Amino acid sequence: MINDIDSLLPLLLKDSRLNKRQQNLFIKVLKKIEHTDDKDRSADEWFVMGYAAEAQSNELKASGCYTEAIKGNPEFEAAYKN
Repeated sequence: MINDIDSLLPLLLKDSRLNKRQQNLFIKVLKKIEHTDDKDRSADEWFVMGYAAEAQSNELKASGCYTEAIKGNPEFEAAYKN
C-alpha cells in the first residue's frame, strides 16, 4: 500500500484534481487505511484520511487526522497547512 500512497501523495499535496484512475486508486487506498488499526497508521496514511475527511467537509475529523499525521512526522508541512 505504501507504493500506492507514494504515487498519490504528490497529487494530494498539490491539491491536484485526480483523474478517474487516480480517484479509484485513492478510494482503494482509503479503504485499506480504514481497516488499519489507528496505532499502526503512518503519517502519510493519516494525511490521506484527513484529506478525505476534508473533501467530505468533515473539518473535525480532518483536523484530528492531520494532528495524528503531525504526531507521526513533526516536519509534515502539508499536514500543518491543511
